[in-house]
Amino acid sequence: MENMFDLLKEKQEVVDVPNAIPLDARKGQIEFSNVSFSYLPEKKVLKDISFTVPPGKTVALVSGCSY
Repeated sequence: MENMFDLLKEKQEVVDVPNAIPLDARKGQIEFSNVSFSYLPEKKVLKDISFTVPPGKTVALVSGCSY
């Protein structure tokens, strides 16, 4: 759980370009392709997963991994 809160302290690496149009996810689906994520390089939480989120829906990813 501490790792999750540490992520919130990280400097944001990806930022919107100036005058970016806000994303309105209600108008179309959002697709994630080959997503990987790890808190630590040696402990991957997600590895190459792909999924689509339909308009107006919320998706939560929950890991069953134990450290």
